[in-house]
Amino acid sequence: MALRKEIILAVDEDPVFCRDLACAVTPGTVILTASTAQQALELISSGSSSLLILTHSLLNSGGFDFLRSVRSFNPDLPIIPLLDHTKKGEVLDLVHFGVFDILEKPVTRAAIRSVLDRIDPLLVAQPEPDDGNDETGGRFPLKNRLVFWMPWLRKRPGADIKEIASNSSSLRHSGSGLVSQPVSEEPVAAGTSLHVHLLGHLQVSLGGRQVTQWPGHKAKLLFTYLCSHHTRRVSRDLLMEKFWPCSSADSARNSLNVAIHSLRRWFGESLGKSEVICYEDECYYFHPGLKIFLDTEEFNRLWRQGQMIEREKGYAEALPAYEAAAELYHGDFLEEYPYEAWTELDRDNLREIYLLILDRISNHYALDGKPEVAITLCEQILVKDNCREDVYRRMMKCYERIGQRDRAVKIYRKCSQILREELGVEPCRETREFYEKMCSSQRKISNI
Repeated sequence: MALRKEIILAVDEDPVFCRDLACAVTPGTVILTASTAQQALELISSGSSSLLILTHSLLNSGGFDFLRSVRSFNPDLPIIPLLDHTKKGEVLDLVHFGVFDILEKPVTRAAIRSVLDRIDPLLVAQPEPDDGNDETGGRFPLKNRLVFWMPWLRKRPGADIKEIASNSSSLRHSGSGLVSQPVSEEPVAAGTSLHVHLLGHLQVSLGGRQVTQWPGHKAKLLFTYLCSHHTRRVSRDLLMEKFWPCSSADSARNSLNVAIHSLRRWFGESLGKSEVICYEDECYYFHPGLKIFLDTEEFNRLWRQGQMIEREKGYAEALPAYEAAAELYHGDFLEEYPYEAWTELDRDNLREIYLLILDRISNHYALDGKPEVAITLCEQILVKDNCREDVYRRMMKCYERIGQRDRAVKIYRKCSQILREELGVEPCRETREFYEKMCSSQRKISNI
């Protein structure tokens, strides 16, 4: 088994499985453990992972939302779920999310080694061009991944690989409420497009005209949810649960119907066509002929582009993509709706990406002889996360470099106060030593 990069293992810290995994991999392979989805995302965001293994418990507790978050950080990361049992419908969903293979309990060392041996050649192979029909497969097209499901299919004579392939564009998941949107070339109206800014204050442009009037608060929220999930169909039951959780089923269904009717009438007044929001198989989705542009999608695209360029050509070449992404971030995801529970995961993930981008850019300018620019970027980071000691230290060095030691001293004192109040800790040794060295230099200058 030739896999030599790090493995992210999202498990409930099962010591038996960890031991068996350690025995199955090549000596020298690093195994990282994460007991929660947030811990796993933090590890994945570092960009050093080559493989993700996640447990059935994580998959069941919002796992498909977790998979979407993983794809926002790394669209190419191979994923292998560890399942108690596997149904055909579940397999269809997992294939769509870019899953390569599965491990079924009770799992053995031999089974682990077999899965890793099957996936290793593809990890080192050159990526094949995608045909554009597999949006979550990253650089590994669906046709490449289907071959890995043959062992599962052989154990289930009723399962058909052709069915999996043909249904890859219409997958459903009753638990998440999400299914993929069918492809259609039929236009809603000639040249009709929907531009939506979800970062910061909600801004919507429909057919080139800025939207200022909405058919009600709930209809507006429903619109934003459908927009942020526009590449999937969304089940009626999921919408009822998201927006009317305390209502009875009949009441929630009626409220949803009223909101959908209001949106359709609103679209009809704007476009002359009311069936922009379609309904099929108890699911809602935007008419595929409506061209939808989201700033969040462009933000994630630029972030992924920057990562790819950085890996292939170095950081300096990736800087324009990172800066373009930062320019799009006008505020947190739907920041005017902080108490809408469904916005929290996207808000946290996008903010984390934004901070990673700012950190990369500010560090570049700090080292590239532009300390003033670096200071401004550091200030932006601290607005979002005021406990970043490394950012305070970078600011101190920048101020010291431009001869403003008094400002650097103030930054140190602010850092110490924040860390003490928020975390109950003192600055680390590196920060203290830099501060003391700077103060010592200042005293020597004063004595001259």
